[in-house]
Amino acid sequence: MHQSSFDKMKSFRDRYLSCKEAQPLVILDLGSQNIGGCYREIFNWQNWRYQGLDLGAGENVDIVLQEPYYWREIPSSSTDVLVSGQTFEHIEFFWLTMSEIARVLKPGGLCCIIAPSSGHEHRYPVDCWRFYPDGFSALARYANLEVIEAVTQWEEDQYTDGSNQWKDSVLIARKPFLSKLIRQKSRIQKLTSSSSANLVKHYPLVQIADEKEMSENHSLKKQLDFVGYHKQVVDFGCATGYFAQLLNQRGCEVVGVELNPEAAKLAESHCKRVLIADLEVASISDMFADQQFDVAVFGDVLEHLRDPLRVLREVQQILKPEGYIVASIPNVAHGAVRLALLQGRFEYSDVGILDNTHLRFFTRETAEALFEESGYLVELTERTIVPIFTDNCLVPQIDRRNFNLETIQRIEVDADAETLQFIMKAVPCSLERKYAALDERLQQTQAELEGMRVQLFQSQVELEIYQTQLFQSQAQLETTQAQLEVYQTQLHQSQSAAEMAQAMIFTMESSKFWKLRKAWLSLKKIFVRWDLG
Repeated sequence: MHQSSFDKMKSFRDRYLSCKEAQPLVILDLGSQNIGGCYREIFNWQNWRYQGLDLGAGENVDIVLQEPYYWREIPSSSTDVLVSGQTFEHIEFFWLTMSEIARVLKPGGLCCIIAPSSGHEHRYPVDCWRFYPDGFSALARYANLEVIEAVTQWEEDQYTDGSNQWKDSVLIARKPFLSKLIRQKSRIQKLTSSSSANLVKHYPLVQIADEKEMSENHSLKKQLDFVGYHKQVVDFGCATGYFAQLLNQRGCEVVGVELNPEAAKLAESHCKRVLIADLEVASISDMFADQQFDVAVFGDVLEHLRDPLRVLREVQQILKPEGYIVASIPNVAHGAVRLALLQGRFEYSDVGILDNTHLRFFTRETAEALFEESGYLVELTERTIVPIFTDNCLVPQIDRRNFNLETIQRIEVDADAETLQFIMKAVPCSLERKYAALDERLQQTQAELEGMRVQLFQSQVELEIYQTQLFQSQAQLETTQAQLEVYQTQLHQSQSAAEMAQAMIFTMESSKFWKLRKAWLSLKKIFVRWDLG
């Protein structure tokens, strides 16, 4: 490592990270192997966790990457700062590496990349590139990063180790807090990728080939049950045709609509035909001017659209008179999302409820409102379940120990606290259906009211019986109290009579007559003894 690179990285730390010394930062160093020096001492701070990344094991390497362009070892949105010095000139397809940097950075995360703009050839193992400010800026924009600085040190400095020959370029960029526009751009880039590996990654359900492989809690299983058998189906966002394959097993005929040409090519083997179209701009009525369908399927699609309202309204024109929509929609009111928000976290991920390509977020109420506003009635709603506290990557990871019991209980009491997705069947709301729905609701309300009246009458009867029993108990109590008073009076009278008798006895025993009587009886006993003697 030449001194110029070391000093520039130290300057980056002082200017951009010194104010974050109290924060627990995760700092990754790409190309970290110690070859004449490393950056570890620059970022050796008690609250920071520095980790060296490289393609080979060695000194100052904590994580050995298996692939240079797909870092399975590093989760998405897990890194606060990524630094790299004297490495990018040796990376053949550096733009792919830049995309991985953008992936692993947290929203608001920083990267600092230093690479030469000049100097002699030095192979480790190849020496491919030199970088200038315009090229670094274009590279950052390619990865959807915001450029903070992009400069080259053209002037020579007081270095004695040969650093001046390299005339280093420095890129400092930030991962933005994703706006709708950036999320949409990211989605289009993913969908139009020509890499089959990316296709498999974006469509993880492609391997499901038989309905028997799915549990009752699977979204596709519930969608299949809503579609039924032997239907003509249009599958919007059909991807590689994995759902069409399952529908074929139920005797359905499927037409697919897909944005990604590579995915559409794979879907052709399961669909009658596949149209490549962007629902944001395409006219659905023009696409299917000569065809109508029993069912239109939107499997986790509506949340990716800027204007799902318009799309749903247009779909009515291609539905048969008894046709309907089946849609799967993620539930942003899942308990794990709510608890994460209480911690100030709303972190996007590659998959799940907070997928970073979602443009809209729905609860049960807002999903129903979307259909009603676009001219439908939601006839049936099912849901898939994922526990609040789980290691499932589809929801935020929550530690129960970080919340008090009352907070958890208040969230768990909600009926949709564990709902991952809503699966809805919605029918076009004609005037007849609207009146029928209102009449059904009226009948349900009347039945509920009648039930409440019956319960109220039963409660009144029970209350009257209780009041009668209470009255009888009170009467018995009053009788008992009266008897007790009589007993108490008689007892008092008996006590008074006894006291009078005792007084009379005392009076008699105290009189002179009684004393003379006692003396006479004593003399009489003496006389009797004399006579006997």
